[in-house]
Amino acid sequence: MSKVKKQSFVEKVLAFVKGGDDAKLAKFSDKLSKYYANNIASRQAEIDRLSDRIEDANEELEETILNVNLERINKTDSAESYCETYSKAVAQAKAKVDTLEEQVKGLEEEIKQLEELRDLIFGTETAE
Repeated sequence: MSKVKKQSFVEKVLAFVKGGDDAKLAKFSDKLSKYYANNIASRQAEIDRLSDRIEDANEELEETILNVNLERINKTDSAESYCETYSKAVAQAKAKVDTLEEQVKGLEEEIKQLEELRDLIFGTETAE
């Protein structure tokens, strides 16, 4: 039965190039690791910021839904014309929430891709 050994990024590259400058490669490995960590962290910070904005936008949507202009609905004619105005206001508030949520989904996908690449580079297992 073969034993599975996890090799570091530096070990894998050194094995591939059959030697070389270990110090330079180790320094590059550190920089690459920080690159992925920083990019993931910055996207997560942006998600946190957007989550706060989503919360505010949802409150704004709720207020828009509840903010019915009672003066405009007193008469049949004005109530009918107000339907479109009211619906547009609700649709705009909902679109704001939807846009922010899509931005979060996009950032989550970017994080997933960065994590997959990071794991591909640093987390490869090889059989001995």
